[in-house]
Amino acid sequence: MRWEDRAGVFLRTNSGQVFLSVMLILTALLILGTASVALASGLKRISMIQEWRTGAYYAADAGVERALARLAGEPEWRDPVGLQLAGPYLSSDGEPVGTIVRVRVTDAAAQPEFGCRVQVTATGAFREAEQQITVTAILVPNTGLFNGVSILPDTPARRVDVSGELNIQSPVGKGTLLIDGDLAVEGGAQVCADVFASGRVEPGGKARIQGRVEERYPGVPRFPTVDKEWLAAHATEVFRGDLNIGHSEDDGLDISTLAECGIYLVEGTITIAGTYYVRTTLVAVGDIAITGDLKRGAGDAGLLTLIALGGRAGTSGDVAVLAENAAVEALILAQGTFRVAGDVELRGGVVARDLAAPGWEAPLAPAVRINCDPALVAPNIPPRDVVRTRPRIESWVGG
Repeated sequence: MRWEDRAGVFLRTNSGQVFLSVMLILTALLILGTASVALASGLKRISMIQEWRTGAYYAADAGVERALARLAGEPEWRDPVGLQLAGPYLSSDGEPVGTIVRVRVTDAAAQPEFGCRVQVTATGAFREAEQQITVTAILVPNTGLFNGVSILPDTPARRVDVSGELNIQSPVGKGTLLIDGDLAVEGGAQVCADVFASGRVEPGGKARIQGRVEERYPGVPRFPTVDKEWLAAHATEVFRGDLNIGHSEDDGLDISTLAECGIYLVEGTITIAGTYYVRTTLVAVGDIAITGDLKRGAGDAGLLTLIALGGRAGTSGDVAVLAENAAVEALILAQGTFRVAGDVELRGGVVARDLAAPGWEAPLAPAVRINCDPALVAPNIPPRDVVRTRPRIESWVGG
C-alpha cells in the first residue's frame, strides 16, 4: 500500500483524536494570548499607579516646603486644619501637575527646652493617588538666637575652641551658648553659661563650665538667612565703598545722626565707635571693626544691629572688637567670625559662624562678658524681612 493510502486510512480512523489535539493547541494558544494581554495591561496599570503616586508625593513635598518657608518668616504660625496652604501644585512651566490637599502645622506633643518643635503633615494628590509626608522640625526664633551667643558654623562637625573666659549672663540667670558642632574649652578657660551643643562638649585641663551642659542637643538651629535684596530695596541710605562711623570730622557718617529704625547699607567695610541714640541697622557687605566703646546715649534707646555679610573680595563677614576693655551695646550678626582682641563687655547678643581672636584662627582667649537681657533684646531684634531663622528637620516620614 502506498504511503498516501496509509495516511488516508490513519486520518479516517483517528479523526477524533486529531481534532481534539488541534483544539487543545488552539485553546492553549488562546490562554497564553489572553494571559499576555492581561499581564501587559497589569504592568501598564502598575506603572501608571506608580506615576500617580510619584506625582502625589511631589505635591505633598511641595506642601511641606511651603510650610517650612512660612515658618522661617513666622515661627509662631500654625494651621491645625491644614487648608491655608492647600491648592494646585504647579510644574516649572506653570501647569497643574497635582494638588496639595492639606498641610497641617501643629505643635508637637514633646517640646524642647530651647525653641519649639512643630509637626508638619502634608497630603498631596495626583489623579487617583494620595501620598502623605510627616515632618518634625525645631524652630528657634530670632529672639532665641540673639538672646546670648549662637555659634553656627557652615559645617556643624567643626569644633569651636574657647581658651579664655566667656561669661553670658541674663537677669533671670545664666545666658545661653548655642553651638552647632563640638565645643572645646581649653587650658584654664572658663565658660559661665547654659551650653546647648549639637555635638560634644569637651572641657580639658583645668577648664570649667559653670552652667548646664546639653550635648548632642537636637534643637540647635542652622545659621539664619539674610535677605540682601530686601536690604538693598529698603535701605535708608547706601554707601559705596568703606565707611567710618563716629563723631570725628573725618568720619563719613556721624553716629549721632542715625535715623530711627533706619537701614544703612555699606558696600564695603564699616569702622565704628561712639554713642548712638536710636535703634537702627548697619549692614556691611564686607567686615565690621569696632574700634572703641559703642554705647547708647540714653537708657531707653534701642539697640544698634550690626550685620557683616562678607560678600566683598578679601572679606569674610567678620565683626571684630579691636579695642581692649571696650563696652559694646549692640546685636551682632557675623556671616564670618566674631573676633575679640581684649576684655570686652557686650550688652546684647551675638550670632556668628565662629568665635576667635582677631587676625588669626586662634581660640577665643580674652575675657568676654555678655549681658543678654531678654527685655532689651526682644524689642530690638532685626526684622524678619532681614534675618530669617531656618527650621531644623528632625525627622521626615512618608512616601
